[in-house]
Amino acid sequence: MSEPREALAEAARGEREIPPESRARGHELRDVSPRWAMSIVGVLVVLVGLAIVVAVALKGAMLGRLAEESPPANPLAATYGAKAPPPPRLQVDPLHDLAELHASEDAMLQTYGWVDRSLGVVRIPIERALELSAERGLPARASAPAASGGSAR
Repeated sequence: MSEPREALAEAARGEREIPPESRARGHELRDVSPRWAMSIVGVLVVLVGLAIVVAVALKGAMLGRLAEESPPANPLAATYGAKAPPPPRLQVDPLHDLAELHASEDAMLQTYGWVDRSLGVVRIPIERALELSAERGLPARASAPAASGGSAR
C-alpha cells in the first residue's frame, strides 16, 4: 500500500495519533499554512488594487488627451442639440402609453358613435350589440354552398 492510503486507513481506524502541537493550536499543522494562504490573498488584493489604480489613471490621461485634441464644439450644436430626434422615437413611459391605449379602446367599445356618417354606419356598445343579437338572432346565409363532386357516404 502507498503511504497516503496507509495514513488514511490508520486515521479512519483511530490508530494514528494527532500531533500535540496540532491539538494545542486546534487545527492540523501539516496541511496548508494559514500564513502562506493569507499572504497569497494579500498579494492578490494588492494586485487587484494596483490594476484599478492603473486603469483609472489611464482613463484620466486618455480623456484629458481627447479633450485637448478635439476641435471646439460647433456653436449650432447648442440649438440643434435641444431638439427632439426624428421619428420613430422610443417610448418614455410605455406603461402609461399602454394605459392610454386601453382607455381609448374601452371608450370606443362602450360608447355610441359614427363610423361613416355618409353611409349611415354607426358604432354601438358591445353590451347593446349582444342584447340586440339575442333578441333578433344572427343573420342566416341566403343559400348553403353546393357540394362539389363525389358522394357523401
